[in-house]
Amino acid sequence: MAVAITGHTRGIGQGLAQAFAQRGETVVGFSRSTGWDITAANTTQRMLEEVSRQNCHTLILNAYAGFVQTNQLYAAFDLWKNFSDKTIIVLGSYASHNIAVNRVHPYAVQKAALDSAANQLHKLGQCRLINIRPGLVDTERADKHYPNDNKRMSVDTLVKIILYAYDLPRDLLLQELVVIPRGLG
Repeated sequence: MAVAITGHTRGIGQGLAQAFAQRGETVVGFSRSTGWDITAANTTQRMLEEVSRQNCHTLILNAYAGFVQTNQLYAAFDLWKNFSDKTIIVLGSYASHNIAVNRVHPYAVQKAALDSAANQLHKLGQCRLINIRPGLVDTERADKHYPNDNKRMSVDTLVKIILYAYDLPRDLLLQELVVIPRGLG
């Protein structure tokens, strides 16, 4: 059995890959640096074939590329919707909150679509689907886009939160978890 993670070689995905490997899980990773460009045609289909071939029980949709993450969610859910032993964890974002609060930004709109898809699909299948929506996380991407923002959570903190949600008993329903630094909300 294995855990599949998109974007597993840097940032949050790398932290998750290391944490699951330390737990003795086989990690099946999908990232550009290992030949998996999630924006390329047919990559989602090929990725899900590999997830099935590797007998993965969990898929973590971490890598962001526009609406690709939402499309991956729909495809993965379609594959696993009838399996109560499967888990899909979606890394959304608190940024989708900014659509109504501050300004419309493409990233916020794309993450809002992901949040909406997760909330809709959550009610339709038997697989466990958890949408985790963190605030700004201390990654290279955050450094690039928000160099002066010091209200960031560490990757290690977010990984612990994701593992907490993952470890909850399967008979508990955790639909969405929003985690932001104090003073941000």
